[in-house]
Amino acid sequence: MSKVWRYLTKEKLEWLVADRGLYFGPAISQSDPEEGLYDSTILGDLFEENPRKYIR
Repeated sequence: MSKVWRYLTKEKLEWLVADRGLYFGPAISQSDPEEGLYDSTILGDLFEENPRKYIR
């Protein structure tokens, strides 16, 4: 989970998700070898906090 937070704050991530402002380029084109890897609990934690915020 710490890998996501080195790029964004939790608030910024929530804003990007709500604003539909995320763009994901192909992981193969990224210079970071860990790009695209994530802890599977991240989304679960966000949904658990406030599921109505993310489900339309």
